[in-house]
Amino acid sequence: MPREIADYIRDELLKRLAKPVEELSPEEVWSFRNKLHALHHYALRAGLPEEAISQIESMLETSSSLWGLLYENRDVMTAIKDYHRVRKLDASSGIVSEMEEIISGEETVRDVLVEAIAIYLTWRSDTIWIDEGWRDHRAVVHTYLFELQDHIWEFLKSSGSDGKAALEDSERIGKLMEGMRELILSEEIPSPQKVEILARIYHLLLRLQLGRLLLLLDRS
Repeated sequence: MPREIADYIRDELLKRLAKPVEELSPEEVWSFRNKLHALHHYALRAGLPEEAISQIESMLETSSSLWGLLYENRDVMTAIKDYHRVRKLDASSGIVSEMEEIISGEETVRDVLVEAIAIYLTWRSDTIWIDEGWRDHRAVVHTYLFELQDHIWEFLKSSGSDGKAALEDSERIGKLMEGMRELILSEEIPSPQKVEILARIYHLLLRLQLGRLLLLLDRS
């Protein structure tokens, strides 16, 4: 991989994703996407491998959804930022940690589901701010959860084949995605926290996509 591309990705893209998701603003995501567009333009003109170009395009789609989520929930994210100054939302961080294991393939479906249930039960034992007014965000949460489903599946499907495909494995991932949906859409979880969980998973997915891009470019 040419040094100039590596430096560009490290300085213009990686650094922007290093910021915690609650610190991100729609404007910062817009700037990130603008830099990503510049890389995409270069990749097309320079004739970089199709796999790398496809990964950049996937990142553009994922970051577009993250921008929309943050823009439509600017007040929610501001409240979350303030809330994090007081305490850490264990349920959000725990669920996102489990999603990282899902996407990276480092845990079995059974292990992840058991841990996710434990996280959920722990969360229910805590007292967290609930405002009936936040229920108006229900449609927004559904929309971005629907988009997230496609983004995660696209990431998993684009990982290539190891010659050991089994329908049962794909079915297990599908059931795990159903578990994610049930957790996020649970009536027990306030809408602000649902928005935060979604934003964190989008943020995590972008980091994983960027990591895959670096690996693809390094091999080219």
